[in-house]
Amino acid sequence: MVPFKALLVEGTSGVGKSTLIDGLIRRHIGTASPRKIRSLVHLAQSHTYGPLAVREDKGLTVEDNVRHLERIVSTMEWLHASVQEHTRPWCFVVIDSLHLTHCMRPGGGEVERY
Repeated sequence: MVPFKALLVEGTSGVGKSTLIDGLIRRHIGTASPRKIRSLVHLAQSHTYGPLAVREDKGLTVEDNVRHLERIVSTMEWLHASVQEHTRPWCFVVIDSLHLTHCMRPGGGEVERY
């Protein structure tokens, strides 16, 4: 068994990503043996996109976007590294919407690439 797993759920607004994730988490918890639920991290859109959405109207910069992505990636790298010495307990991460909005953004008639 690999001690670290991640699931990235993507899709356009309103297709049911959050509903799907909620169902997956509830099923995982509901079917786990007593005292066997391991680390579960859910990065909701409030973590993956929300901090950028607030800044978009005020002038989001490339540096803001890169810094935010680095926080998410470094968190996942830490979670991964922290369980490598173990076969159990493991860590499972569910990420809601770490999508192309982070990599490409319209800007002045051109596409800005990070």
